[in-house]
Amino acid sequence: MFGPQVQPTPEMKKLSTSLYILFFIGLVLSFSKFAGGSLGSSLALNEIIACLLFICGIYSYNYCLIVVSVVLVLFDEFQILRIIGRDIQNSTNPFAGTGGMKFFYSVLIITFVYNIVACVLCFKAYRVFKYEALKGMMGGGGAPMPAGSNNRAGG
Repeated sequence: MFGPQVQPTPEMKKLSTSLYILFFIGLVLSFSKFAGGSLGSSLALNEIIACLLFICGIYSYNYCLIVVSVVLVLFDEFQILRIIGRDIQNSTNPFAGTGGMKFFYSVLIITFVYNIVACVLCFKAYRVFKYEALKGMMGGGGAPMPAGSNNRAGG
C-alpha cells in the first residue's frame, strides 16, 4: 500500500538517490529559516510541508507528488523574490542588521539557487517516473477498458 507504485529501473534508482540528497539539503535549509523571526518561520513551515510531500513522492516513485513539489518550489521562489523586492523598494540593506537577519538573508539566497536546481532535477525525475508508470499501464497493468470505448492502439 505504501510501497513504490512501479518496479524501479536503474535510472529511477539513480535519480532517487540524487533526489534524497536534494531532500536533505532542502530540509536543512528549511530549518535554517527559523532564524528569520516570524517571516522566516512561515517560510520554514511551508518548506517543511513541501519537503514531506517530496520525500513521499521519491519513496513511492509517484510523479504526481513530484509535480506538486515543483509547484511548491516555484511558489517558494516567488516568496523569496517578494521578500527581496520589498527590501529593494524600501531601500533597506538586509545585511546591515543583526547577525540573525544576515544569516536569514544568506539562507534565502542559497535557497533561491537551490530551488532552481531542485526544479530541474524534479522535472527530470517526473519525466522518468511518469514514463515508467504509463509504460506499466500500457503493458496490460492498467484496468481493462469498458466495452464500446474508442481506444485505438497508438492513437
